[in-house]
Amino acid sequence: MKCKACNTTLDDIESVRKDSRGEYVDLCSECHAVSLATEWGFSEAENTGIISLDEYLTDFTIHDII
Repeated sequence: MKCKACNTTLDDIESVRKDSRGEYVDLCSECHAVSLATEWGFSEAENTGIISLDEYLTDFTIHDII
């Protein structure tokens, strides 16, 4: 499967990414980040600090609250 915006081949995660309505996004990570930045009103996606959910979950640690 290819990205709808830039026509690059999607990797395994990108090819199954869905939006909040359950529809396939069909965008590579770069194009998806730009799309989200545009939707949220940011002018430059690179400077927004947007990270993907996959990156967030990789870095996320659960801390025990005592």
